[in-house]
Amino acid sequence: MRVGLVSDIHSNSPALDSVLEELERLEVDRILCAGDLLGYNAFPNKTLDQLIEYDVTSIRGNHDEAIVTETPSNFNIPAKRAVDWTRRQLSDDEKRYLRNLPNKRQMSIDGKNVVVAHGSPTNPVNQYVFEDDVTPQILDHWFSSKPDIVVLGHTHRQFEKSIGGVKIVNPGSVGQPRDGDNRSAFAIWNTEKDSIDLHRTEYNIEKTAGRTRAVLPRELGDRLSEGL
Repeated sequence: MRVGLVSDIHSNSPALDSVLEELERLEVDRILCAGDLLGYNAFPNKTLDQLIEYDVTSIRGNHDEAIVTETPSNFNIPAKRAVDWTRRQLSDDEKRYLRNLPNKRQMSIDGKNVVVAHGSPTNPVNQYVFEDDVTPQILDHWFSSKPDIVVLGHTHRQFEKSIGGVKIVNPGSVGQPRDGDNRSAFAIWNTEKDSIDLHRTEYNIEKTAGRTRAVLPRELGDRLSEGL
C-alpha cells in the first residue's frame, strides 16, 4: 500500500491542488494529514472541500483548534488575524468538521501501527519536534509500546528518521514551507517496502500570495515565495 502523508496546508488550496495531483499520479491508496488544515492563507473553504473530496484522514492542529475555540495569546499578530478572519469565513458545518477532528490518531494500516500527531505524541497540538529532537530517549518518553511509524507536523520542515525500528516522518508543509524551499512538501510511505520517500512539487505561489495579501497581513503572502 502507498500512503500519502501531508501536513500544514494552512488554507493554501493552490498548493494542495498540486500535491493532490502528484499523489494521484503516484497512485497512493490513501492520504493522512498531520494537522493545520487552515490558517495563514485565504482559501479555507476550498481547502476543506478538497480534503473531504479526497477522503483525507486528518487530525486537528494548533491553528485548527484556535479557529474553533479561541485565538491563543501567544500567536503573533499576523497569525491571530488569519485565525480570526478564517473563523468568520467558515459555515457551522465547516466548524463542526474541524471540531470533530481528533488531535491525535492511532491506527493500523496494512498491519502496521501508526501514530499521527501535529506536535508530538504526548503534546499533540503544540510541541515542536525537529529532526535533531528525535532520539531513542524521546521515543522511550513517548511510548511504552512503540509503533511502526510516527507522522508529525507543526515545524513546516521535512524529515524522515528511523530509530530502533520506528520511522519518524514529518512530510513538511504543503502550504507554507519554512526550510528555504518554497515548493510544497509531502511524503509517501510504502508499507510493503517499509520505505519513506520525501517529495516536493511546484504550485502557483502568486495565486495564493495575491489573494492572501488582499485580505490578510501582506507578510503572510510575501513569505510564500521565500519558503521561510
